[in-house]
Amino acid sequence: MKYAIARLVVALSLLAAAGSLSRANPGDTAVGVLAATPDEFAFLLRLSNAVDHENGLRIVPMSGKGPVQTLTDLYYIRGVDAALVPSDTLAFMERNGLLGGINSKFAYVMRLFPMDVHVIARSGVDSLDDLEGKTVVMGPAASASYVAGQFLLEFAGVSANTIEAGTAEAVRAVSEGEADAAILVGRKPLAELKQIGSDIGIRLINVTAPDELQDIYAPSLLTDDDYPQLVTEAGPVETISAALVLAVLDRKRGTPQYDRVQRLAEGLFTALQRGSGEDASLNLAASVPGWNRHAAVAAALKAHAAKLQAATQPQVEN
Repeated sequence: MKYAIARLVVALSLLAAAGSLSRANPGDTAVGVLAATPDEFAFLLRLSNAVDHENGLRIVPMSGKGPVQTLTDLYYIRGVDAALVPSDTLAFMERNGLLGGINSKFAYVMRLFPMDVHVIARSGVDSLDDLEGKTVVMGPAASASYVAGQFLLEFAGVSANTIEAGTAEAVRAVSEGEADAAILVGRKPLAELKQIGSDIGIRLINVTAPDELQDIYAPSLLTDDDYPQLVTEAGPVETISAALVLAVLDRKRGTPQYDRVQRLAEGLFTALQRGSGEDASLNLAASVPGWNRHAAVAAALKAHAAKLQAATQPQVEN
């Protein structure tokens, strides 16, 4: 049943893109990309416009339903060639046995931007250890906030009463005293936290990754520029982050999937080279802890580096 629903979602996404595809050139390669959340879908639309017709590439944006379901759909549903998911999704699914031998099935094309962990808490909670026996709000099941929250509480050895809710509801629950803390994940600054006043008794607390999660999360900082009402000028709040990644199936050379990933990597290279602002800061060469880079992308990186080296070397006159 769940896969029938997932296929319906993909079909509707394809219909939404049909007008755009009808103007595609006959030789274009269409790559279907599934975004796990509405925020990531909005980013995907911008990415699609940036690489439109680049090297004969078309990105067909599709709307997914949370990171775990989205990565599952990438594996099972024909027409989904890539997916935008937080990088810790892979480790979460592997640990929970959701797909056997999962590391051999997926690879990444590109690291996009950090997905920071935000832990907001009421007075009396200064660390993850203080959440023992407390009420903690996390995101809906299998969301990015849920995945990070489960990891952090489990490996910190904390037993808490957990509630599943969206970001806005989580902030409300903590502000009104229905919960002691909330674990929220997203690209900073989160709009829901920007709206919090400085007089309601909520603050961000420091978060460090337990030893078992050091290879999954990277250190990060939340500053007063991000959240002036929640972070004092005395110093930033330490936290951790996953990364939003463009994930693909790890298919071998000679398969149609390999060829599409190769076209996708080449199109992204060209588009980012001429991009500006936020898109220009994206780095196709950045590594992702816990993930393997797709072989087609590694080959594209090598060829790109060789071109740069040749272009920067001084010409020798005869």
